[in-house]
Amino acid sequence: MMGDNIVFQKITSEILAVSSRASLNGPPLGQQLYESFVSTLHKEFKELKEIESKFVKVFYKNKRNILSIEIQANAIKVTINAKIGSLKDDKKLLRDVSNIGHWGNGDYQIRLQNKTLFKDVLKLVKQIY
Repeated sequence: MMGDNIVFQKITSEILAVSSRASLNGPPLGQQLYESFVSTLHKEFKELKEIESKFVKVFYKNKRNILSIEIQANAIKVTINAKIGSLKDDKKLLRDVSNIGHWGNGDYQIRLQNKTLFKDVLKLVKQIY
């Protein structure tokens, strides 16, 4: 019985140590990307309002859903509320999600793992704004 308690204490202390190290690194990458992208989004589109649904953050203007963002651990998924074929995507950045299940409204989606494509995504959003 005494040995079990020592093992439990060792496991507990290791879990706490790992948890402490993770919290020192700040928020997960997905949360950082979300905050940065939303800041950029609001600079470009000042009238956008944000609401939180169960799985995504929805951005709308005049009661029209423009896009939604799903926060993942190391990325964000941006779903643009437009029918397939209605956006001009010269760089072929967007994925057709019209026939697969996904969170958010719209047929176009892009997964962002860094900030390099933010401006390109904003240009695509401008087409439906």
